[in-house]
Amino acid sequence: MTGVLPALRITFAHFHPALVHFPVALLLAGAGMEAFQIVRRCAGRSPVGRVLLGLGAPAALLAVSSGLLLFRPQEVLGRTLEVALIHRFLGLATATAAVCAFFAGGIQRDPGPGGRRLMAYRVLYFTAAVLVGLTGHYGGWIVFGWGKVWPN
Repeated sequence: MTGVLPALRITFAHFHPALVHFPVALLLAGAGMEAFQIVRRCAGRSPVGRVLLGLGAPAALLAVSSGLLLFRPQEVLGRTLEVALIHRFLGLATATAAVCAFFAGGIQRDPGPGGRRLMAYRVLYFTAAVLVGLTGHYGGWIVFGWGKVWPN
């Protein structure tokens, strides 16, 4: 039984590259829907954006959890270690912003909060969307090498 838990941990950790795509897509699409809600000058939050955030925040927590289990600083050196540490920090910040946005938006099904709370919800949501893009960019640098994400 002692070998089962480490094997499960390693297996879950190695799913990190697959798990990260869900929060990226969900948070970016949801933030886009929220931006569309603002452009349309509709009161309250976007119902679709809210659902996407409700799926994206837990997906971000799963992705961060698997990434923390996968990260082994002793296996990387130099600039890659620096990039990995930035990627790790940005991933934690992304998940935190997404979860905070979810709770700032409230649990009710109606359009939700207004005023300052709606503003906080949207700022946190857009912050999570920007952070998920940056996190993915640094993750690409870890995989492909520093400066090799963009084709020549």
